[in-house]
Amino acid sequence: MAPAYDGADPAKAGDQATAWVNVGTGTATVTRSFMGVPNGANGTWWFTAAARTRIDTHEKLHIAATKKAHDTHIVPLEKRIADATGSAKAFKSGATKADAITALKTQIDWNTSITAFQTEDRTQNTPGPPLGPVDAADKSSGTYVTDYGPRAVAGVNYAHYADVPPGPGPAPAPTPAPGP
Repeated sequence: MAPAYDGADPAKAGDQATAWVNVGTGTATVTRSFMGVPNGANGTWWFTAAARTRIDTHEKLHIAATKKAHDTHIVPLEKRIADATGSAKAFKSGATKADAITALKTQIDWNTSITAFQTEDRTQNTPGPPLGPVDAADKSSGTYVTDYGPRAVAGVNYAHYADVPPGPGPAPAPTPAPGP
């Protein structure tokens, strides 16, 4: 929720006007999470335990990238807001309440900070094309989950068998039908 501002004209001639952020406003909630992939059957895919674990590791890289963007853009914004929240922490500037509010809005710089966070988060975490830096680096690591193609598991055919390199080895030969 964007900050709501209030302020006061100077109490006496020669004093500066004041402005502050109203309590309960100026909050930004950032959440990035993932559900993970269950082991085994997932529609037409089969995921090994190693593939599931590796995908979870990959998703944690996305969370770390978002946290870095948060710490770069949102944490300083939160500090600027906290330093000016409530009339007891009023920011002094200008000859009128309107002047003080304008100056405080400029100092808080809400829209720029929120937009910078969103841009960095999207840039780092975009699934592509083109891939964002998180996906590009991880997928080229040589350890990322690979689709080893069709495979039967416990007698069930899956179009995709997901595992980590070096993979499962060759697909087992089909079991011959019993002879006459």
